[in-house]
Amino acid sequence: AEYDENGYDLTAARDHRAMAGLSMGGMQTQKIVMHHPELFAWAGIFSGGLVLQNEENDYRDILLNKENFEKQFDVFFVACGTQEGGIQNTQQNVAEVQKSGVDIHTYWDYGYHDWTFWRHCAREFLPLLFKK
Repeated sequence: AEYDENGYDLTAARDHRAMAGLSMGGMQTQKIVMHHPELFAWAGIFSGGLVLQNEENDYRDILLNKENFEKQFDVFFVACGTQEGGIQNTQQNVAEVQKSGVDIHTYWDYGYHDWTFWRHCAREFLPLLFKK
């Protein structure tokens, strides 16, 4: 590993890189990690939904295929507050993915589309990172 003067790991390998985002940033996180598997092995979507397929992208070959998914991700985390408008759609998409045998980490808890819930998401997501 390569470290900077403050002790931060500068290793460029995908196994040393995660991306997470909240709300629209969560949607962007999904798009970026799906389109750049060479860069990210860890992903967190906080209140950003979960897209399987839309008019722009089709992620079913990864999200509904356990072998392909496991080659691409060490952890894929999806969270949504129970008071958020998109929870039913997010949970339906996650259930479809899990039904195909893919292990997505989820966090559903009382919460709104706000910083209080997103802090709880970070508390759940961060301990999962960079462990094999």
